[in-house]
Amino acid sequence: MINAVIFDMDGLLVDSEPTWRKVEIACFAKVGLTLTEDDCKQTMGLRIDEVVDYWFEKHPWEGMTTAEMTTYIVDEMERELRENAVPMPGVMEVIQQLKNEGYKMAIASSSQMRLIDAVMEKLDLDQLIGVRCSAETEDYGKPHPAVFITAAHWMNTNPENCVVFEDSLHGVVAAKAAKMKCIAVPDEVDYKKPQFAIADQLLKSLKDFDLNSILGW
Repeated sequence: MINAVIFDMDGLLVDSEPTWRKVEIACFAKVGLTLTEDDCKQTMGLRIDEVVDYWFEKHPWEGMTTAEMTTYIVDEMERELRENAVPMPGVMEVIQQLKNEGYKMAIASSSQMRLIDAVMEKLDLDQLIGVRCSAETEDYGKPHPAVFITAAHWMNTNPENCVVFEDSLHGVVAAKAAKMKCIAVPDEVDYKKPQFAIADQLLKSLKDFDLNSILGW
């Protein structure tokens, strides 16, 4: 029986994926690497250090280490989130409904903890979601299931009793690898991709979520 809910953050709680792409394109341009929006979508759902390593391996640059580039991007993202983060449609209603029904809740994100903190504070979620986990403290990021398993541990429940809300394919794969149920809420352009068939449920928006749909799981 499902007694705990885990939320991804970027693209699920907040519409931050376009911001990530904007920041990555601008920051990588500083070292002469020209990326497009489609290029950035290739690494959607990965930890930012893994994104930086990915592009450095393909197009090595000079003048900035990968660690410095990672910090540079995170600094810019934190500023953007603290200034501009807004909840995706249906987010606050779903979280409040789950809270009222007594579900344990966690955020488990590939983003660094200071970005999770920035979103939690901006959206005033501290009193609603009790656990926050970042893949930055794991040996591997998504699609590895580690961050989801850690979230289940801190909620004092079994992975089999968790449902994950995810927007990225990497995240859906991670949730299923953790033996959790998964509700996918992909971006509109990705909604019809056949790979999302591995999710237990597919929604166009969190506004479409029906609590009854998970009661039998």
